[in-house]
Amino acid sequence: RSNPDHLYLSRLAVLQAYRGRGIARRLIARVEDEARSHQVRTVRLDTRLCLTDNIALYQRLGYHIYGYARHPECAEPIIVNFEKDLP
Repeated sequence: RSNPDHLYLSRLAVLQAYRGRGIARRLIARVEDEARSHQVRTVRLDTRLCLTDNIALYQRLGYHIYGYARHPECAEPIIVNFEKDLP
């Protein structure tokens, strides 16, 4: 989904058998290229707080945490909100 000020990446997943091959990194790079092609300079995405490998990946790729969110059925935040400003 694209908003005027950012592109939102939703539900990125790589099958277990294919992990560790740089597929997620390449998919995210493609999303960033697509955002640039539409003159959108920010990409946002979310992941669950318990998915520490995902959090580490997004941080390695230059994404920073801008917030946390909770599910309506949970009292505590379970989602990490990330964004990256593109050059």
